[in-house]
Amino acid sequence: MTVEKLNRQRVLHLLDAIARSDLEAALSCCTDDVDFLTHAPIDVLPHMGPCHGKQELGEFWRTVQERYAEIRYEVPQIIAEGDAVAAYLRVFFRKRSNDRIIQVDMAIFYTFRNGQVAQIREIIDSYDLVQQVLEREIGPLIVGERVDGASLQTGPDRENTGFYCKSHTPRSIVHCENVNCVLAELAYFVRIQMS
Repeated sequence: MTVEKLNRQRVLHLLDAIARSDLEAALSCCTDDVDFLTHAPIDVLPHMGPCHGKQELGEFWRTVQERYAEIRYEVPQIIAEGDAVAAYLRVFFRKRSNDRIIQVDMAIFYTFRNGQVAQIREIIDSYDLVQQVLEREIGPLIVGERVDGASLQTGPDRENTGFYCKSHTPRSIVHCENVNCVLAELAYFVRIQMS
């Protein structure tokens, strides 16, 4: 069997282990110094920050399992070349809180070392993911429109939280091209909505 076919099978084995909540088996597929990075707004989804090593990656996967009762996936495309595997996945998460299904399309890139996953890079549509997790449209929040009878808070109380763009006033964010400003405003709004 070629290394490409073997690594392709290893990725599918890892995905199966995650889907059946067998974290021990999933982590056994990884090097001790596995490096994980997903492109997601960690201000809104802090558990999705970078992970270095099996312990941090295991904590991330445990957090996902605590929030979602079921994880299943489809793999429309998977390509292997040497020690690199790229997979296009459609993943379905069933929320424990209300049984709603979140569907996320993602591209994941795996790098192997000595037959184990040494690096994982995920690219997801984080805009869509945040909307599904929050169960609401976030476009109006980004442009400062009212949503569900609420609007972005202004004034000194808001400034004391640290969750806002310090370079722009709330009304000017729609004109700001800095994505960090938009995410800062969104993170602040999510916090006041969830409190």
